[in-house]
Amino acid sequence: MSRIVVLKLGIKLSEFSDTVVTEFGLSEYKHIASLSYWRVNSGSFVTGVKRSPVLLTSNGALDFFVSQLRVNKSLTLFVKFNSSAKQSSDGLSQ
Repeated sequence: MSRIVVLKLGIKLSEFSDTVVTEFGLSEYKHIASLSYWRVNSGSFVTGVKRSPVLLTSNGALDFFVSQLRVNKSLTLFVKFNSSAKQSSDGLSQ
């Protein structure tokens, strides 16, 4: 299943992840989105050559993805949902 989610310049990774979770109809308090993409390589269609996905773990990584997306419009962002309660500021699950 796929969705189109608006990716605004300067958005924080946590805010974008919550937007993705909500777009798929899940609770942002019960699910965490892990975002990744595959690096583009001229030899990516060569048999036996494997590249690992790039996992977005910081705001800088998301900004880098956006800069790469400007150069190569064919990049796709993938999401994996993990069921986990987010922790509130006092350390208790919400």
